[in-house]
Amino acid sequence: MIDPSYTPPAPTGLRRAGKRLWQEITETYQLRIDGLRLLEMACRTADELALIDKALATAAPMVEGPRGRLVPNPLLEEARRHRATYMRALGQLGIEAADSDSRSRSTHGRRLAAERWRGRGA
Repeated sequence: MIDPSYTPPAPTGLRRAGKRLWQEITETYQLRIDGLRLLEMACRTADELALIDKALATAAPMVEGPRGRLVPNPLLEEARRHRATYMRALGQLGIEAADSDSRSRSTHGRRLAAERWRGRGA
């Protein structure tokens, strides 16, 4: 039997964002080994995203592309991909992101539609 007060130690190599996520999740939920592996992926993705966001804070949103034209900074696309990976990992764990703005429009839309069907919505 698993001790309910046991919190698995964070994997080695995690940075600030990853360690914080690991601690928040493992103190709140008891995960199986497959869940811990998904959580580790989410934590590493959170660390990478923090590095990307730090780089984007001082980077230009548009950069010169290979043909001399201005194109969106490739870090923007990489940040989008990392956010999608992060959200997918948390979703597979059955955990919503703490940020309420990160809820997808479709999830929000389904909730509003259900309320309308029940006669609560406008």
